[in-house]
Amino acid sequence: MVNPFSHRRVAPWLLGLGFAWVYLYAFPYFDALKSANELPRIFLTQEIVEHGTFTIDARLGELGSRFDVATTPTGHSYSNKAPGMSFLAVPAYALLKVFSRGARPSLAATTWVVRASTATLAALLFLPFFWSLARRLT
Repeated sequence: MVNPFSHRRVAPWLLGLGFAWVYLYAFPYFDALKSANELPRIFLTQEIVEHGTFTIDARLGELGSRFDVATTPTGHSYSNKAPGMSFLAVPAYALLKVFSRGARPSLAATTWVVRASTATLAALLFLPFFWSLARRLT
């Protein structure tokens, strides 16, 4: 009879949970930095959910730098980043809004949700495939 709690069966799960904990817990966030790389993506996600628009005109005052913003001849401003991450984060941000009872969540909470639902989740889903490949090649 095979013991389902044997060391060989439990150790990979504990290792995986450890990686998930580190990926989700480690959250470097510096409000004063106003990341020009990240904020346009976050603002685009918020504007899609809250106002159904792709413009970030209403949020320009919150940006530290307008380096990563494209302004059209008509005067509208858009994020000049690839929109995939913002689109993927829409369901997670909409759920965060529901839990915030309709109020706009803090920028720190929104940043964590956007990072966790897009980049972190993708990395965690990739790790088992990488683990398997690394075991075969080493």
